[in-house]
Amino acid sequence: MTHKELEIDFAQLSMLSEDDPEFMIEILELIQDQSPGVLTEMKTQLQSGSYLALSATAHKYKSSINILGNSVIDNLVNSIEKNAKTEEKWEELDDLVQEFESVCDRLLEAVKVELEELKG
Repeated sequence: MTHKELEIDFAQLSMLSEDDPEFMIEILELIQDQSPGVLTEMKTQLQSGSYLALSATAHKYKSSINILGNSVIDNLVNSIEKNAKTEEKWEELDDLVQEFESVCDRLLEAVKVELEELKG
């Protein structure tokens, strides 16, 4: 149950759900539904200089994707959250949010593949 392109291991979700496919589908659909909006919100907040709001958005999203067990995504969202709180790091946010956009696209593809497998 690993999506090779992003190396997402759905074992943590499987364990948490006690292998309940309906619960897994519900969580994955939630991630699938939320992620595009989170990305749009982050980009808007970055463009408007709303760095504290950007930090809060990253923090809130972090809890949703932690369940996927991917350190790349976790580290990226953590970096966005922390850099948005620190004025000296604001110049790094544009690159981080662009990287998040790329990772988010691959994340959504991995989630789509897993949902297709779960739904059979």
